[in-house]
Amino acid sequence: MLRFRGLVLGAVVIAVGLAAWAVLIRLEQSGKTLRDMEHVEWVDVEQCLRNFYSSDTFAMLKKLPQGNWLEIEDFSSFYLDGTKVWAVIDCSFKTDDGITIIDWKTGRTTTTDVSLQLSCYAMYGKEKWGIKPENIKLIICPGNHDAMRIAEPQPPLYKDFAAAVYELPNVTMVSSPSYVNIHSSDEFPGFEVLLYHGFSFIYYSDAVESIRSAGGQKRPDLIMKFLLQRRHLAPTHTSTLYLPDQEKDNLIIEQVPDIFFTGHIHRAGIYNYRNIQTIAGSCWVAKTEYQEKIGLKPMPCRVPLINLQTRKAKLLRFGDESLD
Repeated sequence: MLRFRGLVLGAVVIAVGLAAWAVLIRLEQSGKTLRDMEHVEWVDVEQCLRNFYSSDTFAMLKKLPQGNWLEIEDFSSFYLDGTKVWAVIDCSFKTDDGITIIDWKTGRTTTTDVSLQLSCYAMYGKEKWGIKPENIKLIICPGNHDAMRIAEPQPPLYKDFAAAVYELPNVTMVSSPSYVNIHSSDEFPGFEVLLYHGFSFIYYSDAVESIRSAGGQKRPDLIMKFLLQRRHLAPTHTSTLYLPDQEKDNLIIEQVPDIFFTGHIHRAGIYNYRNIQTIAGSCWVAKTEYQEKIGLKPMPCRVPLINLQTRKAKLLRFGDESLD
């Protein structure tokens, strides 16, 4: 097995080694050798290397200080519930935000689910480099199954029921609905995230004919679009239990969000409506008796992952199909 150890020679050697590794893997997958390659294939190899040299990843790697490098193709291991698990990290290094692990994918684009692999990397990083889960910021928004009032707007979780959660240093409690601004700075206004559990979704999945005929509760994207168009999270009387406020209607969507995140109906998905990223959260339970009775198929064990630089998003899957 080829190993590229460029910590002394610098990031340029590492990048060249990784690009060459990708080329050799492609040859291996096709069953060819270097002698079998035709001129056209050599041109393809050259273009592969040029693309890598001009990429943002290569530019970033060149700037990394030598002391920030951690592991490159090292054969290592960690323990999971007493079982030894072997791991080979393609590329890992320290950044201001923590630790970055790069997994190089070679060959053609694949739709293979890699969430299990990424989970193992996360557990390896926790044991190997002491990455603390406490460094991950959590924002907790209540819902109708929490030990509190169901009437909206729902306040943050009651302290007398969730005292231990309030003591966690990385947790921020918010109401439902609420606006949360993330990643703001002096140079950037940040992203405005609208959080709403979604108690009104059941009503609109049944009452709006266009949504009902398109799948009802299976189409959270249509429900979120409907509510955004009306600038209100429950624009119909009786669509949700509501606690009136004579000063303000707290369910009005006063500000157009960058991200609209919701849940309640256990159907995971990432969508877009007029440049608003609409995300339906998943769950961690299989089909309930109520969902089976109404014919709703939940989508458990999915976690949305958003790159805030590119706004690209994907769903990581942590359960097998038997849970669906």
